[in-house]
Amino acid sequence: MSTNPMALIIEDDHSQAMHLLAIVKNYLKMSVLHATCAEDGYQLAMGLRPSLILLDLHLPDAHGLELLCRIKCKPELRAIPVLVVSADKLIGTIEDAFSLGAEGYLKKPFNRNQLLSSIQEMGL
Repeated sequence: MSTNPMALIIEDDHSQAMHLLAIVKNYLKMSVLHATCAEDGYQLAMGLRPSLILLDLHLPDAHGLELLCRIKCKPELRAIPVLVVSADKLIGTIEDAFSLGAEGYLKKPFNRNQLLSSIQEMGL
């Protein structure tokens, strides 16, 4: 992981990404990187080893659960906490995310306190 706390937001919706970015940067005092697709997010995670990944499930090039699996199957990325942030509220999807290694799941729409609480529950 990086020496300075860094969050990676993998989210294709610009307004959602900016909402996440503002909260993480202003309240958690982390530097923030943003990727709009799964492949770019994976490459950034591999190259920079962020302290936290915020992952949307509905990405233009792959489902977020596929990316979650790629991240958690890679030994050098496995320990990075992943918070899934998605509008998908299906119990099966939530269970799948946790079974693949997500440390948290936050349903959209969310507010600042819900995001901060979810990250705190993950031990960050």
